[in-house]
Amino acid sequence: MSFSSTISITARVDREEAPAITVAVEMAAQAMKMAAEACPSITLRFEDPASPTDRANVPHVYLTTLLPALDVTAGSLDDVERHWTRYLADLGETGATILLCNIFRHVRDRVLADGSAPLLGKIRELNLLAVTLSHRLGIHVADVDREMANIGARRLISDYRQRSAIGSDAAGYAIAQCLLRGGFDAVVDPAILEAAQQHLGNFTSLPVLLDERDRQRRAPAAAHG
Repeated sequence: MSFSSTISITARVDREEAPAITVAVEMAAQAMKMAAEACPSITLRFEDPASPTDRANVPHVYLTTLLPALDVTAGSLDDVERHWTRYLADLGETGATILLCNIFRHVRDRVLADGSAPLLGKIRELNLLAVTLSHRLGIHVADVDREMANIGARRLISDYRQRSAIGSDAAGYAIAQCLLRGGFDAVVDPAILEAAQQHLGNFTSLPVLLDERDRQRRAPAAAHG
């Protein structure tokens, strides 16, 4: 079996998730470089998730997300399921590997007087839908919710929209894990992927990694202070 020297990724995501996707690609590329000197490079481009599938530029991997579904007010959950089944099946027909990101279950100031949180309930429904779609269509799910929940919203200074640098780091880590544990199977040597997973680590490595990246961001400001 031959493998690619360059991996192409097309991200069809919400604009606010773009930093997390960039971090994910950076982490995956760095882990593979640490695993093997002759490892593939990665190219990343972004597409509007509402645009038609560009069959003239099919990537190795499509990265997409359920976050835009939160902004759709009309229709039932069944309608949402039908839409996403069609959408993901259409992407899958290109032959690309599909990776779907779920949503961090943290919502600020959205609790009603009766104690309910409609948006939080919708996020839970969508995350369960991601599992259903994974089983039905054979796609990979990046468990952004689990990784971010393990750290906690207070530490991440982030809600479901990942509006912080550290939140993007945590989400990116979850996506990088999924890329190395299934997303790149068709294009990267399994030995490289296995070694890269060891370098990236597991969820116990994430707090240390977040602290290091936070220190790197602060260093230039401290140097000019």
